[in-house]
Amino acid sequence: MQKYTVTYDDGKIRKSAEFDCPDRLPQAGDVYEFVEPVQTLANINYKVGDTLEIIGRTTKAPHHRTSSLGNLYVRCHYMTSVWTNLESSIARGWLKLIEANGTSV
Repeated sequence: MQKYTVTYDDGKIRKSAEFDCPDRLPQAGDVYEFVEPVQTLANINYKVGDTLEIIGRTTKAPHHRTSSLGNLYVRCHYMTSVWTNLESSIARGWLKLIEANGTSV
């Protein structure tokens, strides 16, 4: 299984960790559905059945975290936000792909 790295760097502390990649990386236009409840760094609680749409990759890192794959812009019913570790959630089975590039799967 391929790995990717997430790095936290606030200018004082720098730490990295490796995570498993999913079989298919998220792409712009994909829609994922939560199959497990998740709480984020932005203090948002996603329930089973909530969805996220992938907008694309970004270099923005609002929580001082960057992914070696590139962070992701995502849209949900709460907000548009940046995710660093979405791929790990997919690999763990917390999210499932329900639309690939706008086409139902």
